[in-house]
Amino acid sequence: MPSPPSATTAGRGSTYERVRHIERTGRKRLQRNVAIAMGNSDEQKFIPQLKTWATADDPILAESAEWAISQINSRASISDNPASQQPHIRLARTRG
Repeated sequence: MPSPPSATTAGRGSTYERVRHIERTGRKRLQRNVAIAMGNSDEQKFIPQLKTWATADDPILAESAEWAISQINSRASISDNPASQQPHIRLARTRG
């Protein structure tokens, strides 16, 4: 089995460095970050996984999953009621 590349041979962003970063960060922390990203996505398809994480033993992961579920559900209820939607305003950049 080949040994992992040394710090000098592993290029920035290499697969080895990304895996090492995940190992340092830890699975729980990574899952918490994924839960937050899921909540920011507004995608209903993430709800089943978030419900699983909401019952996790890790209180930080569970809280993040509950937050994400509430974000997705609150945005879904707003989009179901067009009268409650605020118009999106896009500001144009001016060149000076």
